[in-house]
Amino acid sequence: MSALARYVLAQGHKVLGYDKVPSVITESLINSGAVITFDSVLSPELLSAMDPKDTLVIWTPAIKSDHPWKQYFDQEGFCMEKRAVFLARITAHTRCLAIAGTHGKTTTSSILAHILAAARSSVTAFLGGIAQNYQSNFVSQGNDFTVVEADEFDRSFLHLTNTNNNSNNNKTTSTAKTTTNATATAATQTTTTTTTKHQKHQQPQKQQNKNKRHLK
Repeated sequence: MSALARYVLAQGHKVLGYDKVPSVITESLINSGAVITFDSVLSPELLSAMDPKDTLVIWTPAIKSDHPWKQYFDQEGFCMEKRAVFLARITAHTRCLAIAGTHGKTTTSSILAHILAAARSSVTAFLGGIAQNYQSNFVSQGNDFTVVEADEFDRSFLHLTNTNNNSNNNKTTSTAKTTTNATATAATQTTTTTTTKHQKHQQPQKQQNKNKRHLK
């Protein structure tokens, strides 16, 4: 979420965010111009700064439906988008390189983003962690390519597309590994984990019979 907040700030828009507790990331966002609150109670000052006509609310399933902020935005008719939908929308016009898998998505996406940036390619990257050489989870150097982590939670990655004119199809280029679990992180830094069960591999019946050892 913080990488998306940095992207919106870079586009010249105002950002108001909520988190449960202060952190290095929230402090960095505040220093970059974002307004961050840690109170679930909506203050009059914050409410007066938001108008449903020109405010887009980005949320993740980690924010429960009974959260005061979520309820307020629903009741007041604010335009709301899931994080996955918003990410897909801002990357739709690019060659989207989506990294999928159980472990190593952040490492792989960080390496890929650095290679493209070092090669002076036009690239924007949304990383799942802070890359030490950039001291950020957001790399902004153009928008021909985007690097993202294909999050399996809530089928988020299905929103991603690749609409590059030079491609033969509109599917996202993806580096995939065997998936056993997925984690989604909201602005509250609350995580939700789901596990995908794998069926035990079974040999075809003929092969099983061939491999049987008959005892005399």
